Amino acid sequence: MSRVSRYSYRWRRYLNVARAARPVRSVTRSACSCSLGTRARTPTRCGTDIDGPVGVRAARTEAEMAATTRSGAVKSRFVLEWPLVGRSEELAFIDSALRRRDAARGVVLAGGSGVGKTRLAREAVALERRHGARAWWVTATECARAVPLGAFADLPLEPGDPRETVHRAVDRIVEGNDHVVVVVDDAHLLDDMSALVVNQLVVQRRATVVATVRTGEPAPDAMAVTWKDEHLRRLEIQPLSECETQALVEVALGGPAERATVRRLWRLSRGNVLFLRQLVASSAFRRDGAVWQLAGGVEVPAMLADMVDARLGALPGDVRAVVELLALSEPLPVDLLDSATGRGSVERAEDAGVVAVEPSSGRLDARLAHPLFGEVGIE
Repeated sequence: MSRVSRYSYRWRRYLNVARAARPVRSVTRSACSCSLGTRARTPTRCGTDIDGPVGVRAARTEAEMAATTRSGAVKSRFVLEWPLVGRSEELAFIDSALRRRDAARGVVLAGGSGVGKTRLAREAVALERRHGARAWWVTATECARAVPLGAFADLPLEPGDPRETVHRAVDRIVEGNDHVVVVVDDAHLLDDMSALVVNQLVVQRRATVVATVRTGEPAPDAMAVTWKDEHLRRLEIQPLSECETQALVEVALGGPAERATVRRLWRLSRGNVLFLRQLVASSAFRRDGAVWQLAGGVEVPAMLADMVDARLGALPGDVRAVVELLALSEPLPVDLLDSATGRGSVERAEDAGVVAVEPSSGRLDARLAHPLFGEVGIE
């Protein structure tokens, strides 16, 4: 059986179980009227605003879907850029951080993989460019981390004393401009010298800095101090609520979506925008009157399964053991898991973001932080 077929079968089995499960209560999030620049705002049935840049198509018609099958089902197809949904508060926070006058200007956007940090960083850059800023975009990688100043490898710098090299790098980035914005995507992967360059840009207030970091991942000291010492404001990006997920799915499909369809997609994505995009793109939908609904089970693409598998594969053995046990049965008492996998393993799993611990009847129970972890964890 192929990998895709195997995952499709396992996910159909999972969804049959999920139908009988009680509804999951969504997280209630308030909306803020502040937005970045001029934006199209469309009200939804849930009272959530859709914050989409003007000029970006935020919906598609049935003609923009793939060819209709005999059963009337259609395969979803992406718009190039989904609109922002449920991020008004985050955008207002970013706007405020970029306008500070009593401290360094900038923000650190933290969160899990796929939650939308990079998209918010792009919105911040768009705002600064509209205000006349020159933008630098740097993406840190594990590969470049092994090279001093690897994130800024494009800078034409001669080797020399590290301190002088850092100063020259800062000067080259700014180049005498008063308004420069530097975006560092995945800043937790910066090498030490690149992190020091970013640190000096912040501390000397030479540039506005927007950085994204993955929650739970260690960052270089020079980078971490920028938010620990409150030079930059840090914002934890949360997944979308079920209501916000509904708004985004309806925009992607170009019309109202069945409540059960939205709930199923939210349960599997848990509001992770990247996961949601992959699930919507790989699934077939049909219309019942004016309402879109799933035409069968949710198909999980191999790309998404591989992403989750890679994350779980990088976990320490005891943490992965916790995931595997919870994949078979959850919730389980923390004490029971610790005795089976090693003392402190549940705490390490919680720190890694793969397990959630909650009180229950006078004890602590552990659950998987995301249903995808269970599906891949039992593979």
